Amino acid sequence: MPTSVQARVSLIEQPHPLGQEALLELAPYYLLQHLSTLVGVIVLVAAYRAWARRGGSEGLLLFKPEDRWRYVSLASLLLLSAAIAIPLGAAAAQAFEGYEAVRVFVFRTAVYGAPLFIALSVIVAMIIKRSDAAWSGR
Repeated sequence: MPTSVQARVSLIEQPHPLGQEALLELAPYYLLQHLSTLVGVIVLVAAYRAWARRGGSEGLLLFKPEDRWRYVSLASLLLLSAAIAIPLGAAAAQAFEGYEAVRVFVFRTAVYGAPLFIALSVIVAMIIKRSDAAWSGR
């Protein structure tokens, strides 16, 4: 006889059809995963917006001209991370078919892309810090 914890866990693991004529069945934990990711992105955007406003920015995409290089470098790092992570995610998804392949592709691309972006950001920040120190004579 399953315990109450086992019964609760199996409830979110069992796929349920979406709608009356469901073409797709999803386990509730997939929906919870994606919803938590969406909430996390919204929190990060809100935190960034609050930080940017304290720095004098008037909107999410309105920034001081002297800060333009930061946004260009962040966009470049994002594109570079994606250029590396997307082929890795595609390679991992080749072993699957249909929706499962898409799910594996998205998951693996995110798993590879996020650490790449963070590592590249740290490396660029260290290079910028070192060049600032060299320019100021420290």
